Amino acid sequence: MSRNTKELEDYVLLIGNPGVGKSTLINGLLGEAVFKSGISKLEGLTQFFQQKRGSDGVIYADTPGLADAVLRERAGEEALQQNGVYKIFFVVNLMSGRVMTSDLATVDAVMNAIKIPNVTYSIIVNKLTRGEQRKGLANNHEEYSHYFQLKNFKAPKIFFFNHDDILDGSDNAIFDESDNSKALKSFISSAPRITIQATQVDTITLKDYEEKILGLENLLQKKTAEFQALFDQQKKAFKEQIRIEKEEAEKAKKVEIEKKKREEAERIKLLQEKTAEFQALFDQQKKAFN
Repeated sequence: MSRNTKELEDYVLLIGNPGVGKSTLINGLLGEAVFKSGISKLEGLTQFFQQKRGSDGVIYADTPGLADAVLRERAGEEALQQNGVYKIFFVVNLMSGRVMTSDLATVDAVMNAIKIPNVTYSIIVNKLTRGEQRKGLANNHEEYSHYFQLKNFKAPKIFFFNHDDILDGSDNAIFDESDNSKALKSFISSAPRITIQATQVDTITLKDYEEKILGLENLLQKKTAEFQALFDQQKKAFKEQIRIEKEEAEKAKKVEIEKKKREEAERIKLLQEKTAEFQALFDQQKKAFN
């Protein structure tokens, strides 16, 4: 079926900072090495806005990262000015399980450049390490969704994509078909869509981004300190609860021991009384017999 030229194109847009693995994800989704991916020493491999139509008719788009010193001014803005129907995904990495301020600033800068209400977006946490997998971080959807939720925006859906050792250091690699990759494709397929016109997207400036980075770093430090204080408080309360429960258990144990002692003493006393009664009856019968 031919596509109506007036019909808005469907876009799957992946936005993220250098090295998070956007190009590798898109290559895997397309099933071919369309976009350059791998290791770059100084700046991201994605130097400009790239797009490729998939077999499903959807245009998959890759962007430079805001954190790239050379490419900040190009990121996201051009990709969002294509007059299309978008599914917006921010690709991020964790650092020892922690969210990075540069990723938060990217989400904030791009989403607030879109001047329409009720814009929805999703988060792909890429390259989840084996250690992070063992810690069960992929089960903390609500916690990480809260981290990435912006003011006046709905909480985003989160998907965790596991680190693939085969892709490590490989240029233009494509991930293998697996349960995790199938789940990723399903996540992208079911993501919310939003129509965006070029006139509804403001310029993303370097100054705004740097200010957001500084503000988020300060906020993250404050939140981290608050979390640590709450954690220490809960840890102290937990230890106190354990101490109280231990003391109560010891008291209960002593009470139970004393109860058993009393019961045993009562049993012995009763046995002695019965023995005395039996002896008295025996002596009485013996005397009568004689």
